Amino acid sequence: MDERLAAVCQGLTVRLDELAIEIAEKLRAELPHFAAAMAIEELVPAVHQNIEGLIESVRLNRTLSVPGPHNTGLLRAEQEMPLETVLSGFRIGVIHIWQELVLGCEEADRETFGADGPAPASRALLMSASVLWTTFEKYSQEIAKAYQTFAAERQQRNHRRRQALLTMLFSGEPGHDQTLVDVANQLQFPTAGTFVVLMTEHSAPDTDTPETARTSLAGIGLQSVWKSEARSDIGLIAVAGQIDILRITEHVSRLKFRKVGVSRPFSGLSAVPAAVAQARIASNAGREGRHIVTHFDDAQVAGLLISSPALAAGLQQHVFGAIQEMSNVDQDLLIGTLRAWFDNGGHPESAATELHCHPNTVRYRLNRLMSALNRDLKTPLDVVHLFLAAEARRLQVSGPIQTSRKTPPENPNGR
Repeated sequence: MDERLAAVCQGLTVRLDELAIEIAEKLRAELPHFAAAMAIEELVPAVHQNIEGLIESVRLNRTLSVPGPHNTGLLRAEQEMPLETVLSGFRIGVIHIWQELVLGCEEADRETFGADGPAPASRALLMSASVLWTTFEKYSQEIAKAYQTFAAERQQRNHRRRQALLTMLFSGEPGHDQTLVDVANQLQFPTAGTFVVLMTEHSAPDTDTPETARTSLAGIGLQSVWKSEARSDIGLIAVAGQIDILRITEHVSRLKFRKVGVSRPFSGLSAVPAAVAQARIASNAGREGRHIVTHFDDAQVAGLLISSPALAAGLQQHVFGAIQEMSNVDQDLLIGTLRAWFDNGGHPESAATELHCHPNTVRYRLNRLMSALNRDLKTPLDVVHLFLAAEARRLQVSGPIQTSRKTPPENPNGR
């Protein structure tokens, strides 16, 4: 180490307090985040720690490990200052020290050798430049590592806290020291007005996520919060009235979800748990590929069947027991045709369009099924039993009727 360069470094060390104030003022002037985050009295000590390590590393011609960069990273992360701004601030400080070193060495050379004499101190500084910038790189990495570690831990804490708040909101059971209004306020969600609950099934990886739904609904002016469960996602949406509910139905139906259940509109956060149950029933009642969005009022028959599985299984056996010897393929074909007939208001032509077959094929299958079951689609009670049994089978309230033998194929003439 050149003695003159060492003397320049020693001189800067004596001026550390002055240099720290100069750099702190420059940071606050050039980077608004620093001015907003802290007073100069708070910033100067942090700057002091960092530049002390830099100057000492140049003096000893090796990079020193000091606590300053780590502490800086933690503090700036806690202040939620952008990491890019933090590193920019550190770069400004290093450049300031480099300029001070250059000026100090030039002055030392002039004092010793005159204006036209040799410049050993300046040459020594150039030789030591790699130490300064290596130290800068190491300190920057330490700042970034400490910052990112703190930010990740804070994100995890915030996520756990948010999930706890969402659990309180959707269960209707807030913590001991807060109310549902407190919970909603912490989630930055409306505490009064009209709401609906949506429930979506987890499905394939290429389907939309709750965050997609939240962002998409926000795009049409609807605020929502979402909670993920093991097999579904639940959303609470603030609405302004019937028009918004229609917009929700139209909008959500365009998203990539398998099935969506919608509760009745309600007022008051205390009604959220009941609405969750309604949305769950509606989601379970939905039919993939036909009605992506199902409202609770359209799912109450399915809800009754789901809530009484033993009765539903008994009804299915009572109605469809006569075809239990058919193959599963034949059962699905005949009962699927009956289902399409119900879905299309009892019109064979519309059912045929859905099933991609001739209307006479629909009539043939229905006649074959009614004959096997000894039922009549013109008898109201039979229609009720057939509809409920078909719905129970669709909802898989009970297992499929067991196969014992095959049945002949359909009429080859399409009748």
